[in-house]
Amino acid sequence: MENDSSVVRELMESPLICAFFAMLLYGVNCAQLLFYFQNYPDDTVLLKCWVTIVWILDTLHSGFAVSFLKGYLIDDFGNITVIRIIRWDLVATYAVGYVIVMMVNAFYIWRVWKISRNVWIVCSLFVINVARLGTSLTFRRHLRLITF
Repeated sequence: MENDSSVVRELMESPLICAFFAMLLYGVNCAQLLFYFQNYPDDTVLLKCWVTIVWILDTLHSGFAVSFLKGYLIDDFGNITVIRIIRWDLVATYAVGYVIVMMVNAFYIWRVWKISRNVWIVCSLFVINVARLGTSLTFRRHLRLITF
């Protein structure tokens, strides 16, 4: 039987590395936000609100990622039974991430509409976007019910 530290390492090494990479991308996102507001002051208020909401959601996503890693790796360090329980902040990380992806895809679909005016392409992309969000949120719901 493996010792407790190797089990924790196997389970939490990938999420930790991914969270570090996500923090790097969050920094890039913050720089892009500043660049956007400095260089595109004439964009519509709706578009500026959309960009701000995506940034706020990305901030929440990063905060939840840090929170669940802190919970598993610091608060409950050495408690192998806790690693079998899926924490609320891990579920929230996934949920916020899904909403971010849906919003970014919706913006992409809007741009495709502005360029092509092709109803079939836009409707197809919209259906795919909604189906992806639905399956993602269903997975999130089931994730909350799972314990190992």
